Order: sequence, then C-alpha cells, then structure tokens
Amino acid sequence: ALEACAKPLAYYLLLQSAHAVLGVALRLCGFTQRVTTTGRGPRVRYWHRAPRGAASADAPPSQPPLVLLHGVGGLLPYALLLVQLRLLHSDGHIFVPVFPHCSLAALPALALTKRPPLPHELVHAIREMLSRHAPTAKGAAFLAHSLGTAALASIVKRAPELALATTFVDPICFELYSRHVLYNFLYARPRFSRRTAQHYAQRKLATEEPSVQDCFRRGFWWSQHWLAPTDLCCDTAVVLSGRDAGLPARDPPRPLPPRLTQPSLPSQLPTRRASAATCCAGRRGSRRRSRSRSTTARRGRTAGC
Repeated sequence: ALEACAKPLAYYLLLQSAHAVLGVALRLCGFTQRVTTTGRGPRVRYWHRAPRGAASADAPPSQPPLVLLHGVGGLLPYALLLVQLRLLHSDGHIFVPVFPHCSLAALPALALTKRPPLPHELVHAIREMLSRHAPTAKGAAFLAHSLGTAALASIVKRAPELALATTFVDPICFELYSRHVLYNFLYARPRFSRRTAQHYAQRKLATEEPSVQDCFRRGFWWSQHWLAPTDLCCDTAVVLSGRDAGLPARDPPRPLPPRLTQPSLPSQLPTRRASAATCCAGRRGSRRRSRSRSTTARRGRTAGC
C-alpha cells in the first residue's frame, strides 16, 4: 500500500514551472522533443539533439550516440549536465528519454494514468530512436544515474548489442538485493540535521510524492532491474558518491571485475568527462585509500623495501 502523503498545489505548480523553463532552455540549446510511434506499449517521450552540422550518409557523426537515463526528479537535476554534454558531445546524437512516472512533472492524478514502459518496451523505444535519427550507428553510449541505472540494467541484459559503453552513476542495479537500497529510500525516516539534510530533503520532496511511491511499490520490476557485474559486455565506468542517501560509497558493492575498476572508454567519447568517471568513492573513500597507501609505505620502509 502507498503511504499517506499530501503535497500542496504550490509544490506542483513550482515543479511544472521549473520543467517548462527547462524545456525552453533545451530548445534554445538545440534539443527537440519527440515521441516514439511504434510498438504496442506506451509511447516514450524523449529529447533529441542532432550533431553539429548536417551529417550525411557518406560522413556519419564522429561520435557515437549518447543516451542519458535520468533518475527521480526528471531532468531538473541534470540541467547543467545537459548543457555540458551539448558542448562535449557536439559531434554525436544525444537522446534523453523522459519517464513521467518519476519525473515529478505532472499532478499525481495525471502521472498515475501513464504506466512506466516495461523493459522490452524500453528496448524497443531505444531501437526506434537510433533507427530514426542515427541509422548508421551500431549502438550507443549510455549514461545512467540512480533509478536510470535500473532501466539501463534491463537494456544491457535484453539487448547487449546496443551498448557500446556504459556509465553508472550512483547505481542501484548492482545492489538491489541489499536492504540498504530499499530501506534508505522508501522506509527510512531521517530527522533533520546538518548531516542528514540531503536525505531529509529527498524524503520530503521526492519519496513521499504519490507518483514516486507508485513507481517503486507497484511498477518496479526488481528481478529485471538487477544486474550482475559479470553481465556487462562493454567498457563500463561506475561512479559512487560518498554521501549518497541510498547506497553511500562507505558500503561499496562486492569487488567488480577488472574491466570496471579501470574503465577504458572508446576514443570517440568525451575523454575529459570519462576520465572523471573512474570508480570514485567520494571524500571518505579517497581518505581511506590515502591512509592505506601511507600505511603500506611505512611498512615497506620498515621492512627495508
């Protein structure tokens, strides 16, 4: 059952106004809004930006298509990221599917009327986007955050040939069996303090919203959104945040394969951005690594190494 929660009308008016302003900004940046047309499932609305210049069939884009899968809150938390991707990935297609069931962009009475796409329907929508705008592309690079990593997990398992490279930011797909992911997001009730301010705001602004509750309690396919690291078949980067409210880096997943610890993304991808996505574990993780290195160095000097 859904938790009893109430949000004032001003809350939704403010969010809808922010999404409208963001839509105008995306159009000024060259994005256009489109909708998938085929398939029996729900139509997927997405933003698309064509590469710089008109790429002909004889001269395809120099960069592969990039697909951004957002998390809870829609595209608002990714406004600056989209502007940066427009500059760093200017020679390739950019696709941003919009998931209304977790975007907080409509009233619950309207958002709950649209069910989220099933995993196979999402794969079909990605295929249609690529065939419509980038027919010569063999696949795409995927960038997913939080809840978007669950969608990316279902894509990788069902259509691994679509993924040329993947980046998981604050992933939940590797640890869905852990109690921390479910409890910290749905059931934890943090008290407001300086240390838990982010978790408290997430609880009040997102978790208790009716459409988000319906997404996680009724429309989340736990078995299909779980991904084993060994199922990855392409170059992958995993980014962990030390202060993430769902699964902080101080509780890291089990050791990942060597392919993930030192990712090697294709040269077509923006190397400046990819170099920053090398399994970082936040401030606490870096402090622990520096302490371990200093301890090892002291032991080596003591042993005469």
